[in-house]
Amino acid sequence: MFREIPVGHHGDDVLDNFFTQASSQWDGLTHVGDYEHGFWGGVRNEELRDSHDKSRLGIDHWARRGIAGRAELLDVAGCRAAQGRPIDCDARDVISVADLEGTVRAQRVELKTGDVWIIYLGWIEWYEQQTPQKKQQLAITAMLKTPGLECSEAMAEWIFDRHPAALCWDNPALESWPPPNFMDPKGFLRHWIIGRFGMAIGEMFQPTALAADCAQDNVYEGLFVSAPLNFTGGTGSLPNARVIK
Repeated sequence: MFREIPVGHHGDDVLDNFFTQASSQWDGLTHVGDYEHGFWGGVRNEELRDSHDKSRLGIDHWARRGIAGRAELLDVAGCRAAQGRPIDCDARDVISVADLEGTVRAQRVELKTGDVWIIYLGWIEWYEQQTPQKKQQLAITAMLKTPGLECSEAMAEWIFDRHPAALCWDNPALESWPPPNFMDPKGFLRHWIIGRFGMAIGEMFQPTALAADCAQDNVYEGLFVSAPLNFTGGTGSLPNARVIK
């Protein structure tokens, strides 16, 4: 059973009581739109909601051929730790453009058009070590604080200029959480990344073993493959993803 939960320029899916946004996930193109320009490609909110036309921007378009490309793991956690600034996974620790540039330099990698970025912060590894009481507290959105990208036009511009196909993270949100302002594109990065750029966002991926392997052999690239769920008009999906080195 498919049930959509529309909230303004935002949507989620529930599949037979399975919430696709609750674990490792893709955020599709109807998950978040831009308040000025609508969803990706200028599709307006009413075109999706009022007409019930779920074929415009659904996750099924990604499922048709899957997502595959050159993977680039960016070990921001390792780079920050080497600088004496370890990431605080229990706080709104902002990852800046300088942090990303520093990681790219430290790893001596080249970001290319169409890459899938897998950005490692160590959050999932930290979360798995927490007590049941702490995990329950983290499940309350109003109390959640996590590291993530800074919400700024400068960050959006830096990402756009490098033309990745997808951004994948091991934290609950792309942005540092809570974001400054859900209503302002400069305060909620997903308005730019999904709504304006049409890029895929992957959240709560589990790259811990991959990051350790990359650090061991100093090879940070591989082949990324993913098979999203194939249902018409879907807003999100399990990633079903692998990196082959």
